[in-house]
Amino acid sequence: MGYEFFALFEDEVKLIWKKTWNLASILYIFVRYVSIGAILFAMNYNLRAVDDDKLCKKYLQIQAALYTITNVTADGVLALRLWILYQKNMKLLLGLSVLILGEMIVVMFIVMATMQLVRPVWHLGDFVMGCQPIIKTGLPWFFKSYAVVFMGVAIVMFLLCVYKCFRTIISNNRREIPIVTMFLRDSFLYFLAILGCSIAQTVLLIHARTSLSQVMMAPTFAMHAVVCCRILMNMKQLVIAAGADRQNITGTLNVGTLGTVSGQLTSHFTATDASTGTFSRDSLGS
Repeated sequence: MGYEFFALFEDEVKLIWKKTWNLASILYIFVRYVSIGAILFAMNYNLRAVDDDKLCKKYLQIQAALYTITNVTADGVLALRLWILYQKNMKLLLGLSVLILGEMIVVMFIVMATMQLVRPVWHLGDFVMGCQPIIKTGLPWFFKSYAVVFMGVAIVMFLLCVYKCFRTIISNNRREIPIVTMFLRDSFLYFLAILGCSIAQTVLLIHARTSLSQVMMAPTFAMHAVVCCRILMNMKQLVIAAGADRQNITGTLNVGTLGTVSGQLTSHFTATDASTGTFSRDSLGS
């Protein structure tokens, strides 16, 4: 996460801070900086000695809330991205909304139910002296499926993206189209990252002792945030690289200008320059 912060910082200044803000900018800043704040917050109470059980449990609840909200927001960004790819299909938007809402409800239930059983422990060692969530009777069965929920959503959105991209490639005589290449590349990156972290987390939750079972929680959370921010930045860069009006189009996923932006990101389906496979000026201005 530290490497990604510095790797994207120059583009962030140019495409976020120096541009008119829209929903894409807000989502990017929210996911990027809330995730960094959540990691620093967790490190603080994990390493700093805490002698109040109620305060310790409150810390754990805040951490769980930050992790859940950020992860669900990241999946929401991917859902909006799919909606654009499918030319703003309203049935798909409804289906994805139900999927993300269901994900949020299930994850919140798992977290809240598990927190009722948690007994925070202090001084796990000479170095790790802060709050550590421990359950005397072992982790409940439903908490062991925590990572599976995110993995399931990632699989659904990955398959939808791959299906649409390959259909588009085939219908265009297998000609390379920049936006399709970007969607496929980012989808594989997101899917493999989340799949790897989720499998590792699930294995630890099932087989590792309680004190080690949540080792992958922070890395999985960080991976959601890193990949989400990278995808948002790639979409912004694509619009500019395609020759968009930089004064009017500053990003993607802007609710106020979603018609214009979606027209740019989906114009290759209907108004692509046949010679280059990139956006034409007319379609960009639609």
